[in-house]
Amino acid sequence: MRLEATLGHQLRLVAIPLLLLLLPGCPKAVQQVEDHATGRVCFSIEPGWEITHNRRLLGSHHVALSPDPPRAVLTVDFLRVGPGGERLPLDLVAEGVIGELGRKLGMKTYATHQHEIVLAGRRAIALTGVRRHGPQEADFTAWVARTPGYLLIVQLQTPRGELQLHARLLQRLLETLQLPHEPPPPDHLDGD
Repeated sequence: MRLEATLGHQLRLVAIPLLLLLLPGCPKAVQQVEDHATGRVCFSIEPGWEITHNRRLLGSHHVALSPDPPRAVLTVDFLRVGPGGERLPLDLVAEGVIGELGRKLGMKTYATHQHEIVLAGRRAIALTGVRRHGPQEADFTAWVARTPGYLLIVQLQTPRGELQLHARLLQRLLETLQLPHEPPPPDHLDGD
């Protein structure tokens, strides 16, 4: 019961910055230079995709990209978390955050696969699954990594059956994603 209360509290700490990111007039999280986004989080932008949301608020960063026409959305979030969020197991945090992001879209999230990967030089949890709202369904894949005081969340959501169409985008993002002001730990991936 205590773990559930702690997780609920931590999810609220993550949800508040997400809500605040929706406020208009916020400074930009990244600057686009040709096919690269640079800022606290840096990555390459796939041809045919454009930045649709780009906000920074209270130290948290949110960038969303979509192709034209916008059938899929890729989001990159760098969110502040409290000290309790750093003590919880990363897989539990990843499941909670991705579920909360789905709820904000009005969708139930069903993660079908989970495994560990390396994202920006750090241990990350990768989740793949389905989101549902009534008859509407979407596929998603998301990666969650932790740095001191922050969560890095990369998420791609597509119409059902189209996730594999964006494999090149995902590979390029994995290869180019950097946190220039947050070097990875020197000897290990989990930051311990």
